[in-house]
This record gives sequence, structure tokens and C-alpha cells, in this order.
Amino acid sequence: MRRYAIYYSPPEASALAIAAAAWLGRDACGRRCAAKEATGGISESRRAEIIASPAHYGFHGTIKPPFPLADGRTEAEFATALAEFCRRRRAFSLPLLVISEIDDFLCLRPAEPCPPLKELAAAAVREFEGFRQPSPPEELARRRVVGLTARQEALLQSYGYPWVLDEFRFHLTLTGRIADPAERAAVTRDLARRLPPAIRSGIPCHGLALFVEDNGQALTMQANCPFSA
Repeated sequence: MRRYAIYYSPPEASALAIAAAAWLGRDACGRRCAAKEATGGISESRRAEIIASPAHYGFHGTIKPPFPLADGRTEAEFATALAEFCRRRRAFSLPLLVISEIDDFLCLRPAEPCPPLKELAAAAVREFEGFRQPSPPEELARRRVVGLTARQEALLQSYGYPWVLDEFRFHLTLTGRIADPAERAAVTRDLARRLPPAIRSGIPCHGLALFVEDNGQALTMQANCPFSA
């Protein structure tokens, strides 16, 4: 099974990307990065559990989540289409990214609405739907476990993912679920030290990245597709 995803990935040399790679233990290309400091009050084994899921996917913001290619579509065709899509677009800056909670996991989210980002995501979701193999029943069932609204269910059936278009929630995931509020607060404090506001503001969105997952292995960036300007 080979799956493809369209992600936003911050510039590789940016302070945010470097700090996030140290936190997750790997960068977007799959290179290992050693953490420079321990997580206060949390054992290394527990920290490994906390970051396991986001480390598998790499530090990113989802634009179109992982999917197998539809029958008759090729990887080369998809990569070419994504590069052309990006060439038609212009760069913009993200608002300040703030450490937030979604369903007990921690992430970075824009502090204010970002219309160019929302428009970009909606355009990409629609543009590349023809490349996506329809989701199997078990995948749809997994998405429904969290409880979906009628609108989210309709989006799930149309696009294989309930949080697209008007339900889009851009975020860059930092942890898996942390059920204990006290532990979640401790990790939040640690992340605030590692990811200070100075490296979370004015981050450019200058392109999109093609990530690939082979047979359940960690997703890695295969191509970076820049915008035209």
C-alpha cells in the first residue's frame, strides 16, 4: 500500500521546522534529529508515546490527507499536477501560530483567520479529488468514531475526510492524545519553551509538499512544490 498526502510543511531551514524536528525526533524528510533537552517531569518513554503519532506523519499541516491513488492514476501524473497547481499560486504569510488543544492533543493553530490558507486548502481538496481512491468502509467507520455532524458526514462521503472546505481546521500536530489535563498542561509549558512566539510568527506559506507513505512506514516528503511568487 502506497499513500500520498498534500501537506503544508514550513521551510526546512526555518527555526520552527528545526525546533519541531527536535521535538518529534525527525524532520519532514525522515532524517533523525536528537532532542536537545528533556521534557520536564515526563519520562523519555512517556515522551516517546506522546510523540509517536505526529512523528509518524512528520511535522505538517494537512491540506489533503493520505490516500491511495485511484485506478489508472500514476505517481508521476499526480506529482506533475501538484507542481502545476502550485505554480499558479502566490505565497503568503501565516498568522501567529499558537499552541492549542484539539480533542486532547496539542498542536499549533493560527491565532486568527487566514483566508488565503482556507482558499488554498479548498482549491487543493477539489482539484485533486480525481486522484483519490474512494475510502473503504472501514476507513469511513474510523473517521466516524469521534462523532460527526451531518455536514461533516456529507464531506466524509464526498472527500473521504470530514474536516475540509467549511469544516477545515488547519493545525500542525505536536502530540497524540493526552487524556490527563495535568500532563497536557506540563507538555504545553514545555512546548512553549521550545517553540516561543518569535519562531511561530510570520511563517511563510511558499508552497505545498507531496508526502508519501509506503506500507505503513513513516510519511516523508518526496517533493516540495513552490508557488510562483
